[in-house]
Amino acid sequence: MKKRVFLSAVTAAAMMLSCGSFTAFAAEADTATTSEETAETASYSAETIIGVWEGSYVGNTGGSNDTLVERTILFSVDQCDEKGTFSGIANISSSENERYFFKGSFDFQTGGFKLKGTDWIINVNGWGFSEFNGNYDPEEKTITGLLADNKEKTFTIKKASDECIDYSIDISKVSRNWYGEYDGYWDDDIVRRNIKFSITEITDNGEIKGTGIISPSDKADAQFAVDGSYYFKGNIDEKSGKIYIKGNEWIERPNNFDFAVFNGIITDGTIDGYTEKGIWKMESTDVLKGDLNFDNLLTVADLVALQKYLLNNNDFNKSLFYYADMNDDEKVNAFDLILLRQAVANKPNP
Repeated sequence: MKKRVFLSAVTAAAMMLSCGSFTAFAAEADTATTSEETAETASYSAETIIGVWEGSYVGNTGGSNDTLVERTILFSVDQCDEKGTFSGIANISSSENERYFFKGSFDFQTGGFKLKGTDWIINVNGWGFSEFNGNYDPEEKTITGLLADNKEKTFTIKKASDECIDYSIDISKVSRNWYGEYDGYWDDDIVRRNIKFSITEITDNGEIKGTGIISPSDKADAQFAVDGSYYFKGNIDEKSGKIYIKGNEWIERPNNFDFAVFNGIITDGTIDGYTEKGIWKMESTDVLKGDLNFDNLLTVADLVALQKYLLNNNDFNKSLFYYADMNDDEKVNAFDLILLRQAVANKPNP
């Protein structure tokens, strides 16, 4: 706001007499500071804070034996406006699969710094957000301070790069077929299972639909072996690469199963994430006809699975039907077994 200073008649006369000749002047003096002048007096700018900051902080372990522990963290500040309001993505590098969006403020005059998470991208441990408050040291290019909830929780981060990290992905290029494994459960037991996802629809805003197929894993006891399939819905976040999937309708439901929730991050053809019970890992893949146990290989195990079906004349798993129908005649019979035997013999496996 402009300050208006009114001069008395006496003061005005004195000013005129002090000049060698008559000088016109305004009785109302303008003492406002322009934006250009403010910028000149600012010590820092948006370029100071934009980039990658790495360091450590003291957080809580959580649980009944809660203690303080040091963790490493990386803040990638990707934008900052003229007022010092910034945002970006944080990655807690000392703990797998902990990443979140944050916002903060940076004082261009004093170097004061505040940052707090706004939304988890992936949060295996169910942590909350702490607020980071500190000050910038221009000589060391570091920011040090405290977390707002505890004076014993310190942090120090140092600028590692003036370029932020691009976590974004191109939704149009996301693979439609994925195979891998996840941790599910059987009563109180955590059970490793194979999983295959086929994405049938991806919208421009990242909403997805598709089918998921569950199959037994050789890492689990045989008593937990189940087959099943379902339709799913979910979404992919273009900026962070996060993928979320949850079943919404069973095709074949094994043993009154409930739908697992899958949260993960897509990076260069892989997905790393978690379910409610543990890990979720996948790789992009082409559709592999004859792969009936979803290990992304054609082996004798696939032949055995198809032979058992043909010999026992069992109802074939609907979700496996497409993979077993080697000649695409909408039937599964001895001709498919012959073609699968040939494919296993000729397929180079690692």
